[in-house]
Amino acid sequence: MLETMLPGIILLLLVAAVLLIGAVAAYVAYLTAYPPRRTEGVAIANGWPTDPKAAGYTFETQTIDPVGKVWLVEGEAAGGPTVVVCHGWADSRIGVLGWLGAVAPVAKRVAIYDQRGHGDSPHRRCTLGRDEARDAKAVVDALRAQHGDEPVVLLGASLGALVALRAVAAGAAVAGVVLDSPLVYPADASKRMVTTMGFPTWLTVPIAWWLLGRLGGEGFRRNSLQFPLDHGVPMLIMQGDADTITPLGHTRHLVEINPHARLEVFAGCGHVEPASVQTERYARVLGAWWHGRSAGAGQSSDTAL
Repeated sequence: MLETMLPGIILLLLVAAVLLIGAVAAYVAYLTAYPPRRTEGVAIANGWPTDPKAAGYTFETQTIDPVGKVWLVEGEAAGGPTVVVCHGWADSRIGVLGWLGAVAPVAKRVAIYDQRGHGDSPHRRCTLGRDEARDAKAVVDALRAQHGDEPVVLLGASLGALVALRAVAAGAAVAGVVLDSPLVYPADASKRMVTTMGFPTWLTVPIAWWLLGRLGGEGFRRNSLQFPLDHGVPMLIMQGDADTITPLGHTRHLVEINPHARLEVFAGCGHVEPASVQTERYARVLGAWWHGRSAGAGQSSDTAL
């Protein structure tokens, strides 16, 4: 009797496996486009600062279309640039408050806002840099209109690095670009997500990204290497040598295709950790790059200090 039932059992198991893989892929695709939001309520629940004043900084709030509310934080360098921060996936402007100690010493002001599908953004869905790049450009354009010829720098972290690159490629007029732990290949994050769930990546991730492509078009799946900055825009890349999301080898590909890029490696730091773990060095590196960005173009420091 078991022999007659065996083919049916095998078929049932195969169908169950296909359904499970499909369900995991759909979940990964959904979570990628609709990440958990880090809002003020989350900050209160965890005892985090809820705005720049709570973190010890003077600021004002502006509304800039189409991103909504933007915090303009007073920096410590009167002659420094305005730094527009593009946070990473599943983060928010509240998460960026922890970076101010590393960025404010170099900046005249720091602009912080929530990317699409994050924090208090009025937009429901994250598009992995496609529409976010237009938002970043809109913020840069608005600040340049307000402050004339004062220089603006885009600082993108993780997925925000791809946003920054796409924004400059779309015409954002910036004096420099800083990439922190750049997400060179967005699918890498999906692979880690699937791995932590205990499922194989070889089938679930391609299906998830096929679904994302259907949701947002071909531009939804583009990676950082498809947006080289050939306009002479100085670039600083900062990354930890313990980053498991973006291997240093991938980041060096960005340096190779961007002749005005400089890479600084931070020992013992993981993904998006250098600014919070080695705050003073981060500020020093950022300041030295800003003041000597023309002479520093194309140089890299792989010495992890």
